[in-house]
Amino acid sequence: MDAFTYIGIGIPLLPAILSLFGWKHFPPEVKTFSVLIWVTFINGLAAFIWELTWGTNMPFFHFYILVETVLLIRIFSALLPPFISYKVLNTILVIFSALWTFNVLFDDGITGYPTYILAVKGSLLICLAVSWFIKVQRERKIQHPERLFAFWLSTGVLIFFCGNMLLFIFSNFIFVQAQHVYVAIWGTHAILVILLYLIYTIAIIWARKNLTLS
Repeated sequence: MDAFTYIGIGIPLLPAILSLFGWKHFPPEVKTFSVLIWVTFINGLAAFIWELTWGTNMPFFHFYILVETVLLIRIFSALLPPFISYKVLNTILVIFSALWTFNVLFDDGITGYPTYILAVKGSLLICLAVSWFIKVQRERKIQHPERLFAFWLSTGVLIFFCGNMLLFIFSNFIFVQAQHVYVAIWGTHAILVILLYLIYTIAIIWARKNLTLS
């Protein structure tokens, strides 16, 4: 396991700790985001220890897929209406949860690599992030979107999942490649993880700054 992978495991702790300052005054979507980051760090650490002991971390990975997607949908449910209604977003959440359950019980299983559900998750979250930018552009009410928590959240989601989409789709093909190819591809994934949580850190910083400005 290379240095980027170790950093990728620990990097969520940066925005997680930062989110503790001002927690009581954060709006609900930022509180939900803070919970997501803490769950990410704890789950990632547990998965790392489990893999060292049992040789796989897939059960933790499946759990993380569901939790991350559900919580991000809940966060976007506070950011996107009325551009996308609560009813539509809640329907998306239920459908994804059903697909995840089917995948775990009848397709890949809890120990298999979730190729297809990852592709569905990535496509869904990309669409939600793009929808926020379209909403802001159409409403033209925000003069400095780059000073908002939602801007950096959407930016992080967009960069990370666009960057990983081919990895998600062709993961079964990647697994059978030569070792140096496999290491290079997953090294790129680890770099994207680090970038994601640095962007998430900026999102928390702006959430805290906006508390002092309001």
